[in-house]
Amino acid sequence: MGRVGRAASRGRRGHALYAKLGYAEGAPFNDGPYADHWFSKDLTAR
Repeated sequence: MGRVGRAASRGRRGHALYAKLGYAEGAPFNDGPYADHWFSKDLTAR
């Protein structure tokens, strides 16, 4: 992957939003206390 967008979320609303926007759930990339889902998206595929 070239440019990667990353996001962390807590709860189902965030999960649904990022999935709708094309982000894939993946491994944790930080240890933020308020996140329980981590997402990434390849931004060079456009």
